[in-house]
Amino acid sequence: MTTYPVKGEIQETLKMFNGSHFSFFTHDLEKGKVKTPAFSAGAGTYSLSGNAYSEHLIYCSYRDWENTKFKFTLTLKNNTLIQKGIEKIDSLNVNHEIIEVYVKVK
Repeated sequence: MTTYPVKGEIQETLKMFNGSHFSFFTHDLEKGKVKTPAFSAGAGTYSLSGNAYSEHLIYCSYRDWENTKFKFTLTLKNNTLIQKGIEKIDSLNVNHEIIEVYVKVK
């Protein structure tokens, strides 16, 4: 199992929402000059009902992940959004829990 960000390497993710779509961008803060350079991006549509959140990933830098739906639980605490759930794609042998923590930027 791999956990990101890689220990000792600093990464940053920006996630944005509008009324129907989301997007995210992740990159390392060393401009790719680290052991494990990082860049990923994706976007799609989402739905939210209470704390049940689902994403339909339409575009993704990992192209085999495109057109996949994921279900998550969202928790909002002050200016922090916690997204937790399972990413599962049978054809890619992907089946892992993710916990993403986002702090609102001004």
